[in-house]
Amino acid sequence: PHWYHNVVRAILEAISFVNPRLLIVISGLNYDLNLSFIRSLPVQNLVPISIQKKIVYEAHWYSWSYYGLLSDCNHIKDTI
Repeated sequence: PHWYHNVVRAILEAISFVNPRLLIVISGLNYDLNLSFIRSLPVQNLVPISIQKKIVYEAHWYSWSYYGLLSDCNHIKDTI
């Protein structure tokens, strides 16, 4: 929805305005395991390139997550 785009853009621009050197960390849902929104609407597509370079996506890997072994990076990438 357009309101979401406007809110995300305003928040990221405000953070960058207050301190242009900060990295902006974006977490997923469900204990930060679900980052599926990255495929459907990457946040970096909503902001200028100067802010895009500061976006960091963060996820947690828990033993009960059933994503497989930590060494199986391809599996986790496929589930994002």
